Amino acid sequence: MIKPGARNIAEFKQVIADSFNENAIFMNAFLLTRFDSDHIISIHHTTMVESCGLVSHQHNTGTVQHLTSLIERRFGIPQNIVGDCLSGLRITKDARGPEVQ
Repeated sequence: MIKPGARNIAEFKQVIADSFNENAIFMNAFLLTRFDSDHIISIHHTTMVESCGLVSHQHNTGTVQHLTSLIERRFGIPQNIVGDCLSGLRITKDARGPEVQ
């Protein structure tokens, strides 16, 4: 079937409810991105990717403490605010990996 019929929203009820569970990846995701005219910096979980033109560099930020410091330096968001925002998340190295301390 190329174009299946519309699905009833009730079919998605459990999937939507599950996405708000404490351990759901969706509720524990972290993504922060900043765009300038020729420069992009993005942090997804603990991985930072920085691109300027056609050149990109990627590295792991390590600990959550280092992550808050990096965000303050690179994004201008004070560490105490970042710490408050991250405190409820289970930040992982990636969406499926172990938690970072």
